[in-house]
Parts: sequence; C-alpha cells; structure tokens
Amino acid sequence: MLAERSRAYILAMFLAAAATMLFLAVPPILAIGAAAITSGVATWSAWVLRNEQDWIKGRDDRLRPWLLFVFSVGVIAPGVNALLGASLATIAGIVPATGNAWLMTAVTWFISDALSVVVVTTTLLRLGSAKLRHLPGWRKTLTTLGVIAVVAALFGAIAVQDNILPIFLVAPVLVVVLYVSGTTASLVCLALFVTASIAATILDAGPFIALASLSRFDPIVMCQIYALAIFCTVVLYAGLLGERLHHHKLQLANAHIYEMLAKRSGDIVFAADSYGKILFISPSIGEVLGVPLQTAEMRGWKTYVAKDDVKKIYKTAFRVIRTGKPVSVDFRIVDAKGREKILEAIVQTSSAGKATILIGSTRDVTEQRRHERALSRLSETDPLTELPNRRAFDRYFRAEWNRSFAAKASLSILMIDVDYFKQFNDTFGHQAGDECLVVIGSTIRGALKREGEFCARFGGEEFVAILPNTDEAHARKVAARVLSAIADLNMAHTESPYGIVTVSIGVAASRPLCDEPDLGLLEAADAALYLAKQQGRNRVEGTGPMA
Repeated sequence: MLAERSRAYILAMFLAAAATMLFLAVPPILAIGAAAITSGVATWSAWVLRNEQDWIKGRDDRLRPWLLFVFSVGVIAPGVNALLGASLATIAGIVPATGNAWLMTAVTWFISDALSVVVVTTTLLRLGSAKLRHLPGWRKTLTTLGVIAVVAALFGAIAVQDNILPIFLVAPVLVVVLYVSGTTASLVCLALFVTASIAATILDAGPFIALASLSRFDPIVMCQIYALAIFCTVVLYAGLLGERLHHHKLQLANAHIYEMLAKRSGDIVFAADSYGKILFISPSIGEVLGVPLQTAEMRGWKTYVAKDDVKKIYKTAFRVIRTGKPVSVDFRIVDAKGREKILEAIVQTSSAGKATILIGSTRDVTEQRRHERALSRLSETDPLTELPNRRAFDRYFRAEWNRSFAAKASLSILMIDVDYFKQFNDTFGHQAGDECLVVIGSTIRGALKREGEFCARFGGEEFVAILPNTDEAHARKVAARVLSAIADLNMAHTESPYGIVTVSIGVAASRPLCDEPDLGLLEAADAALYLAKQQGRNRVEGTGPMA
C-alpha cells in the first residue's frame, strides 16, 4: 500500500468492498458510499504507517509498529468507518434514526469492519511486500502447511461444539502457531477459525449460539468480538516476540563484532560478573589454552590460572569495582600442554542496570615479557664480571631498604676495593686486570651464603654487597670471609706489599627509620673503606651502628 502499487491496492479494495455489499443486497448508493469510506480510511492508515517499511516487509516485528498498526487500522479507521457508515445507512433509510438503532448499527459496523480490515490488511501488507526469492524453503513451507492443517481440524472441531469452554483453547493454540510458524500462519489459522465459527453459527450450532443466550448481541457479532480480541492477543505476542528476537539479534551481532575485533586486534575480549563468572569471552581463548572453547568454559578459568595468581586476579577485580578505574594486571596460565604463559589483562567496569559487569581485553604477552626481562638483565648486568651493575644495585638497595623499614630490621653494606689495582694493570696489562676483576667478582658472590645477600660491581675496581637482616657485627664476619677468600686465591701481585691481590672492605650498618633510602649508609661504608686504606689495606674497617 505504500509502494508504487498503492493506487492498485486502493482500487482493488474499493471494488471488492462494493461488490461484497452489492452481493449482500445492499442498496447501490450505500454500497458505493461504504466502499469509498472503507478505501479512504484504509488509505489514511497506510499514510500513518508510511515510515514502517521494515515492518510492512516482514523485516521488523517489534512491538511499536504493531501497536501503531492496531491503533490506526484496528481502532481509529474502523471507528470513523462505523460513524460514517451508520450515518450513511440512516440517510439511505435502511436504519431508523432512533438513537439505539443507530448506535447498534455503528457498534456492529465497527466490530465487523475492525475484524475484516485488520486481518485482511495485515495479510495484504505482508504478502504484497514479499518477493519470490525471499519466500521460505519447501521444507519450512510444508511444515507450516501441516501446522495449519492440524490447527484447522482442531478449530473445526471447536466450532461445532455447543459448549463455550473449548473456544478458550483458541488463543493458546494461536500463540503456539505464532512461535512455530510465524505471524502470517497464525493469522491464517485465526481466519479459518472465524470462517468455521460463522458457518456453524449460521447453521444454528457452535459455541457462539450458546454464548448468545447470555448476551443481547447477535451470535455473528459475538464471534467477531471474540475473534477481534484473539487477534489483539496474537498481535501483542507477535510484537513481544519480535522485540525479544530483535534484542537477541543485537546481542548476537555485538558478540560477533567483539569476536571480529578481538581476532583482528589479537586481543581476547571478555565480560564477567562481580562474582568472577565469565559471561562472554572470545573463542580465540581456546587457541591460547590449547583446548576447544567449550572445554575451557566447562572447566572454568581458575583451572588454567597459576594458583599463586588466582588471588591476584580477584584483588584486581575488587580494586576495579571499588575505584571504578581501569586496571592492568599480568597473570600466568598453564595451557593444555603444561606450558606456562603470561597474559596481560586490562579490566574496567560497565554498569548493566543495578549489576556491575567487568569487561576487558587479554593478550598473550609471554614473548614480550621474556624480551623485556632479557633487556632488563642486559641493562642491569656488568658485561665484564656478569655481576649486577650500579643500576641494579640502586634498585635492589631501595627495595631492601623499604623491606627492612617495614620489618624493623638492620641492613648492612660492604664496600670492597681491590688494593693497588692500577699498579696491577700497569704491570700485567689490562687483559690480566679484567681477568682479575672477573675472578674477584665471582669470589665475592661465592662468599655470600645467606638468602637475599647481593653483590654488584660498583664501578672500576670497586664492588659492593648488601646484607639484609644483618647488624655490623655479623657484617664484619661476612667481610672477613670475603677478605680471606680473595687472599686464598694467591693471585700474584708484585707491586703489592703483600705479594698477592688483596682487597680493603668498609662496613656500615643501619636500621631504617623511614621508607625513603638514606644515602648516608653508602657514605658511611665508603668512609670505612677509606679508613681501611689509610690503615694499610687488606683489612676490614667499620664505623659503628648509624642508628
């Protein structure tokens, strides 16, 4: 009705309405007038629905266009038609001018017109917009025809009953047909029920004859009223079903969009509730875990996460929920082949009504983290002795200072310098000097026995050691062990008064009183080293406890 064939539809409707009324022996002037009114209100209804092309073509079954259709075609149009038709019948002298007669004519006209216009117009709109290439396949067509045949037999049996109770089965059956075969099939079944009921009523049988005894309405009118009520119920269910399917399609589309983006970006997109239940995750997670997605979902994410990192993930989720800010976290997983991988997740919150949803993306960063660790080791390693360098020492010193402050424990520093090293280089050459430093660095590292003890090349021929949980008295013992171990190497040094390579060691200890590292501890150890050199080298000197 809204396409280029609108005029043909209107003309066909006018001729059909006029021919029907003439066949029913309605006077020509009334038949032509009623047909003109019907065509006019139908055209107005089509104009109201001009913006609902998707609904007309069967691509949209949302509730809004259905309600608009029922309101315009099922209420206003039949109402105008009834008022004008009853007035026209009065003018033609067919209906007396008395109020009750005119009102009953208008009501009967409205009910009949509403039923016929709504049902027929809906079918015409849907069939008129259908294309042959869009028609369902033969299997679905046969299934639909089979459903209609079974329902027609059932409705035929109901139509001949003299009991009104069976007619209450009509609405549930039509709703089932709506779900199974669609709106058009449901309307066809309703039309079959109306036809069978009217035929039975004309033969003075069926449930509406029994129902008419309880009402002043004509049995045919009662049948039309009931059919119109059933139609409105079917329309409501069709709209609700279409709305649900529409949202379901949107959810599927969103899921496919997320999956497509995740595959293109290499990220794994996920959504979870505040209890840790995964609501959605990209299928590519199966490739990372080495198992099908269904298997991963069945076993649960905690099966694959390293035990030590499960608590970290929960803490991250609680932090995101509490602060509402995105958080990045690394965690380890073990795939189906037992290989450990590192995943990075960026998590944030998304409100869904009153529920809090966690959404984010995850990617495999195993190789990236390995590369970063390798670069970090290179940047913090002395290339000659392969000991940590000054940069690594600064980082470790800060961490141990903070840990000692929190634990209220002592922290000691050993500052170690090779005696007469310039003379060694001048005598034996820089190659021998480098080899001497490598051996001394290895010896110092071997002399540190306790866990957490750390040594680094501080620069040139200087080395430094960090001794956690150690006071100065014990630090002196460690320093004496280092001194003895280097002397036991018996590396010849003709320019040293001791005849071998020796070292001088300065010792300082402190109990941190704040969480900011105090460089005074290093200065104290350096001062003690200077004192050891002044006292003749090859010895250990300290400054006494700083705090």
